This record gives sequence, C-alpha cells and structure tokens, in this order.
Amino acid sequence: MIARSLRYYVEGILAVYYGKRVLLFMKDNGLVIISIVGTLVLIILFIYFIIKRRSARAAPTGGETSSASEASSD
Repeated sequence: MIARSLRYYVEGILAVYYGKRVLLFMKDNGLVIISIVGTLVLIILFIYFIIKRRSARAAPTGGETSSASEASSD
C-alpha cells in the first residue's frame, strides 16, 4: 500500500512538471525501472548482511571467552 501510494505520488509530481511524456515513459518502462531498483536494493541488503555476519564472527564477546577458560581450569 505504501509503495503504491509512493508510486502514484511520484507519477503525479512528474506529470505536473513534465506532462504526459513522463506518464507515457513510465507506462512503457516502469516495470524495467522497478526491476532494476528492486535488484539493486536486494544486492545492497545482501552485502550488508554478509558484512554484518563477518564482523559478528570476527569480534567475539568477552563473556564467551572468559567462561570457556574458567571451565577448562576446573
């Protein structure tokens, strides 16, 4: 619902400023533009989660290492 509202808002703004040429362009190429933007968003999210996962593995918390060393000394 939010995406559709945003789409119609953008189309309305473009129609006011540029007229029917933009509306025709959006009808002809709208699916391609949305596909490209959606793919870019998915790629960026994928990269973000990979970086977040690697940084979580690289920096273990202090509580885990101290409890492991205490258990081995008992």
